[in-house]
Amino acid sequence: MANTIIQLKYSTVTGNSPSSLANGEIAINNQDGKLFYSTPSGTIQYIQGFTGPSGLNKEVQFNDNGVLGANASLTFDKTTGNLTATRFTGSLYIDSNAYFVVSTGNPFLALDSNDYFSYDRATNILRFFIGGTEELQVNSSGLVLANPLAVGSGGTGLSTITANSVLLGNGTGNMISVAPGTAGNVLTSENDTWVSKAASSTGGGITIGKAYAMAILFG
Repeated sequence: MANTIIQLKYSTVTGNSPSSLANGEIAINNQDGKLFYSTPSGTIQYIQGFTGPSGLNKEVQFNDNGVLGANASLTFDKTTGNLTATRFTGSLYIDSNAYFVVSTGNPFLALDSNDYFSYDRATNILRFFIGGTEELQVNSSGLVLANPLAVGSGGTGLSTITANSVLLGNGTGNMISVAPGTAGNVLTSENDTWVSKAASSTGGGITIGKAYAMAILFG
């Protein structure tokens, strides 16, 4: 008995597809490897064999004009969990200088829920939060600290200093300010510090007296 061959509608030309199919009818494009069928509404659909991922190991797959694509500029390492991309675009991206750029809205970068920084475009203010508390602000006037900068970090440890005062070192503690005091006072060494006090007219202090000058003129 001769073998019976059932032949489907087919094409051997790349890109060819049937214009219509009856329910349950199928067609094949041998060149493209596509099997066509029709939905009850008459829409032609196709099934195509999976040829495997594109590109090299670790390269992320994406839709490249209807087929799987890959590029060395976009990779993922499942062992380290690192996603590597040459450039991000959109409202947040990394530019050619490896700078983070936020093109729209107010930038906000958080290390966790309590430690983050934010930038307000309207006021041009950059704020840094540590432990949920604003510790540092940078605005058009300069740098603003929530707390005085400690001596150990190059500051005075003081939030305010009386006008025209003299600052005294205090080890690692906050610096000490000495106000001018009463008019005529002088800065005086007293024990192990300096104080503003009236000049002494007796003793070992400064003697207040009068100075006389004499000149002899020769004609």
